Amino acid sequence: MKTEAIGQGRVKKKEVAVGAGALILLLLVAFAFAKKKEYECRYCDATFKTKAELIAHIEAEHPAEIKTIYEIADEVNRELGGSYVAGVLTPPAWWTGSVTEWSRHVQAIAWERYYQQFAPTP
Repeated sequence: MKTEAIGQGRVKKKEVAVGAGALILLLLVAFAFAKKKEYECRYCDATFKTKAELIAHIEAEHPAEIKTIYEIADEVNRELGGSYVAGVLTPPAWWTGSVTEWSRHVQAIAWERYYQQFAPTP
């Protein structure tokens, strides 16, 4: 198990074994002292072990704080200059794509904002 000759591509096996053992020990110590992640509600001081528990709490305890995806999409559309003409989504004048592309653009931003409502406190 000993390799004394050190040349191209050869190392001392004892040194590798000691180095690997030290690395494993270091990792074990790091995991032992690592703080468990907790998810904190952005609307109150409650904390949870999992994100699923946080989402369930927000839906149950803070329903008035949560906007629907439809409300958020409407806000995004208006913020970006879009409008509704006779109940039909109308992109702003600067938009060069189709109405369908505008709708997808608005929806992508709206879904991001929707999920941010359930994000833990930063």
